[in-house]
Amino acid sequence: MTRALAVCVCALALALTSLPVGAHPLDEATARISLRDQHVEVIVECDLFALVDATPTEIATASPEALHRHMASLRRALEEGVVLRVDGRALPLVITGMLPVEELRAMAAALSAAGESHGARARVRLEAQRAVTDARTVSLAMTPALGAVVASLVQPTTRYVTPGRTATFEVLAPPAAVPAVHRSPTAPVGASRAPVSPFALALSLALALSLALVAHRARLRWSHA
Repeated sequence: MTRALAVCVCALALALTSLPVGAHPLDEATARISLRDQHVEVIVECDLFALVDATPTEIATASPEALHRHMASLRRALEEGVVLRVDGRALPLVITGMLPVEELRAMAAALSAAGESHGARARVRLEAQRAVTDARTVSLAMTPALGAVVASLVQPTTRYVTPGRTATFEVLAPPAAVPAVHRSPTAPVGASRAPVSPFALALSLALALSLALVAHRARLRWSHA
């Protein structure tokens, strides 16, 4: 195999092994902030076992007293690690909905039986104990132990619609238009081109490798003729 062909093979292998692994949004924690009638609640769906200092096996086999301590630790980690701010001011949250302690044990047992330490997601509801009036901005910070979090804000509006009538809702935050890309007249022609994806690069290298193989075999046939 010629030097050029070897270079093509190495380049193709490097490109294929460097392709990024696809993200798994379903594995990420989510947080939905709901603001309605001066009341705020946050629904968090996350891997609770990322917040407790014990393995699923330890939780599954824990005594009732130890299990309640693990649950108390989880509640504390969530109430302290989910930080909500309204117009820049922190608004304390209290857990008002969470899985029962025995369900936590059952989830831990299932993970332990599967040989896994993480992955089970559970829903937790946290609510503000103080009314929110004339809010302009709402921000949310999550404990780093949960990793990346997909956060969203909803503002439900209720209308009573009688037969034959129509309910009309104002759009609170219209979607922003995607800004156009303007290229400077003095910029190089290729300055605004999108970067080539690793997958497209790998396909190009694969084609180059195939052409190199064809040329190499043709040279071999010509040399033996």
